[in-house]
Amino acid sequence: DVAKAAKAAGARRFVLLSAYCVLSAERQDPYALQFQYAKLKLENEIKLLCDENKIDFVSVRPTAFFKSVSGQLEVVNSGAPFVYFDLDGNGKCARCNPISEPDLASALIDQIADDS
Repeated sequence: DVAKAAKAAGARRFVLLSAYCVLSAERQDPYALQFQYAKLKLENEIKLLCDENKIDFVSVRPTAFFKSVSGQLEVVNSGAPFVYFDLDGNGKCARCNPISEPDLASALIDQIADDS
C-alpha cells in the first residue's frame, strides 16, 4: 500500500492534494455530492494508513483549483455568464477563491519542507 511504500522509501510526511469541497461531506451538508464523500473517504483511509506507519499526514484542500475555472475565462470574455453552483435551488451559490497553479505548488512545497 501507499503508506508502507512511502515508509520504506524513508518518507516522513504524506501530502495529499484534495479539495476544499470535502468539507461539505465532512459536515454532511444536504447538498454534498458523492465525489465529495469519495474524496473524504480516501483522505480518511490514507490518514489511517499513515498513522499506522507513523508518517505525518497533511491534506491540502485548496478552493477552486480546477481547470474549469480558468476555462470559463474565454466564455465570460465572450459575454456569456459565469457558471456557478446553485446549492439549494433557491439561488444560494457556492463561493470560492481560486488559487493559481504556482501558488498551490508553493503551498505544497511548504508542506513537504515543513519540519514542524
